[in-house]
Amino acid sequence: MTRLSGSDGGSSSPECRRATIATTASPMKKTSFPTPHPLAIAVGMPVSTIFGDHAEDVMLGLVIVAIGFLVVGLYRLGSELFAWPVGVLAAAIFATRVPPLNFGIRGYVDLPAIAFVVWGAVLESRRPRRGWPVLVLLGLAGLLRPEAWLYAGAYWLWLFPARDWPARLRLLALAAAAPVIWGVSDLLVTGDALWSAASAASATCRRSCRGGSGRSCACRS
Repeated sequence: MTRLSGSDGGSSSPECRRATIATTASPMKKTSFPTPHPLAIAVGMPVSTIFGDHAEDVMLGLVIVAIGFLVVGLYRLGSELFAWPVGVLAAAIFATRVPPLNFGIRGYVDLPAIAFVVWGAVLESRRPRRGWPVLVLLGLAGLLRPEAWLYAGAYWLWLFPARDWPARLRLLALAAAAPVIWGVSDLLVTGDALWSAASAASATCRRSCRGGSGRSCACRS
């Protein structure tokens, strides 16, 4: 489970393995471990328990399956919005590119997240303002990549005019579920509900400094 539940880069480094152990042991030190992804942890813990030393292979297999669902989703989306040849072309372009395959064999969390978003778009294209099924898929994506929180918020605003207030509040709870769950996960794993946000900001700062901007850097650990 190290790749899918490890760093944003899907690294299988010793640090990533220690992060896996830390999810079931003690809170992580802020400078020692990669960002925890709640859905990856939720899936990885039982997989690790059941499959033991083969858990990493199982998690990698799940990412590869997600790539398959993503390819099918691109076909369906192109077919729904335009025509089936467009869907075939979109799926073929994605499936024959090196980066997606490279990311897949490394177990990146990005691809399962994108698959959830694409299938949410497929459902929405079939019936506009469908509602909770799309938000559920965006919520699952948001437990892997926080960028999906913005999609969920924007989609809730899209639903707003077509719903009454009780429905709006129920859908708002769905839209807000992923960031809330992520914060609770960070709190349980690291002892800090905002750890992922601080870690991402620090990583961005360090990358900017390595880019040779010429300015002095004082990135927070």
